[in-house]
Formats: sequence, structure tokens, C-alpha cells
Amino acid sequence: MTIDVEADIAGGIESYSDGFRPVIDQQVACNIDGHSEGLGFIIRTLRERGLRATFFVEAAQANYFGPAAMGRYVDLLLSAAQDVQLHVHPCWFSYHNGVPDLQQLPGDSCAALAEPVLEDFFARSIATFRDWTGGQPLAVRTGSFRTGRNVYRVMKRLGIPLSSNLCIGLSEPAEPDYRLPGGCRLIEGVREYPLTSFLDRRGLGSARFRPLQVRSCSSLEMIAILDGAQAAGYETVVILTHPFEFVKSATEKNRNAWTHEMLITNRTVRARLRRLCDYLVKHEERFEVCTFADLASRPPTSVRPVRPLHGSPVLSWLRTLENGFSDRVKWL
Repeated sequence: MTIDVEADIAGGIESYSDGFRPVIDQQVACNIDGHSEGLGFIIRTLRERGLRATFFVEAAQANYFGPAAMGRYVDLLLSAAQDVQLHVHPCWFSYHNGVPDLQQLPGDSCAALAEPVLEDFFARSIATFRDWTGGQPLAVRTGSFRTGRNVYRVMKRLGIPLSSNLCIGLSEPAEPDYRLPGGCRLIEGVREYPLTSFLDRRGLGSARFRPLQVRSCSSLEMIAILDGAQAAGYETVVILTHPFEFVKSATEKNRNAWTHEMLITNRTVRARLRRLCDYLVKHEERFEVCTFADLASRPPTSVRPVRPLHGSPVLSWLRTLENGFSDRVKWL
């Protein structure tokens, strides 16, 4: 299980002149009545069940917030014995000491950057990571799952052995041989574990890949995909969530993360994570919940291709209804 912990750039550099400013606490802690219902909720849910996950913590936002703003969340994760690895959104390198530089807009795709530029961005992010944790990251996840051969070559040179940069359900890479639904692949000497995606079909339309993400899938779907992956011989399944998935805006006018003033808990998504974790604990003889640090300490798993998994059309329709009710009924 993986959690991306990141700030919100508030619509991008272009929105800065309109008064929008990046936010971090609303995206990470998601405090409601003095309690963290984002990151804190995830940590509590895992701790109550004796589980560990990998938290990919975004480091480049230190160009705006400084290292301490996210560093306190890293301290919280380490004190909870969770695994912390590196997440990089290159768009944050548009900021210098908290001020945007409109002459330097690298965009937010690691795949689009020249290797010397990308290597510099990664090296600076690794330096921040070391300040937080005291060690070198063992795994990287690129922002928005945008990756290419250049990313893996840079990772290899920087000594980072693992990655989870691919998700065909969210961002299709330019390289056809990188369009992987899951499993493990050795790319330029780096072990890549894609976020698991499955073929989602409703009605008579064509099937599309959907990421195995807590907000995007019902608990029944996630459990069905886990069972299907085991039956199909998958050795690894990678699941995604974010702290902000477990809250929502209390008012219709405040739908954007950088403007919301009042948060309420998202009971539907919270229940999904709890049910998923309960299922994994109940069936621990079938599923091992491990971290990327665990994977780095073990011999490589099989790098053979895996076939795509197919979701259930019935469960897809039920999830659509569930999501619709959750979006429209605030107390769900």
C-alpha cells in the first residue's frame, strides 16, 4: 500500500498572480476539530491493525515552504514506524525561496526534462530527503506518474534501486513497453513496481484502465482485484491513496483544495480503507502487506509480464452509484 504525501500548488504558477498560494496542511493533515483526518487517520488505521505502508513524501515543495513544513510530517511517520520514500513533482522548482520565477517553468513532467536538469532536481530533492530522514531514499515515485527512460537512467546514476513511476490508468507513457498494468519490470537497472491498474468496463463501451486507488474504487472492487491478482499469479499489487482523499469540502462553493475553509470527513472513502485493511489482516496467510523498504532488502521478484485484470461490470456500476451519493450527500 502506498500513500502520496504532497502539498497543493494551487492551480499552478499562473494562479499566483491571482492571489492563490500553495497549501500544505489542508492537503496533508486535513485537520477537523483539532484532529488530523488525513494523514493522521491513515496512520491510526494502519497502527490499529499492525500494518505498515510506504509513504512517498514530496520533497521539491521545500522550494516554496522550506524543509520544516513537510519535515514535521516525516517525523510523525517515522515515529509511527512507517516507511518513507521520495516523491518528486518538478513543478515546485519554479519557486525560489517561496517566490515564483516566471523565467523558469520546468512543468510537472519528469519525462519531459533533459537528463542533466532532472538529475539536478532529483539530487536537490534527495538532499532534502536526507535532512528529513538521515538516509538515502530506496524508492522514488515521479509526480503524476509521468516517467520515461530518462528517469530510470538518472535514478540508476543516483543509486536509487526501486521505483513506482508507472500507472497506465492515470498517465500513459510514451514508451509502449512501459504500458504495464502491474507486476515488476527491470528498467535501466531499476526495479519498477507499477501502480496496479485493471480494465474497467460498464455496459457495452470499451474497457479502460482504472488505477487501484482507494478514492477511485469501492472496497468490493479492491478486494476482488486482490483475489484476481493472486489467482493470476501476481507477486505484487500496488495500491494508491492520498491523505486528502479522506476529507471533502463542507460547501459547494469551496470545492478546490486551495480555497476550502471547512472540511468534513469523507465517510465513504474512510470505510473503504478500513475494509481493505481488515480484509488484508483477516487473510494474512494469503497476502503479505510489505513496504518498498522491505522489497529493497529482498532478492528481485519475477520480472515476467502479467496479464491485465478485469473488473466486474456490476461492481463498477455499484461504485459509480456509491461515488455519486458520496459527492452529493455531505454526511456520507
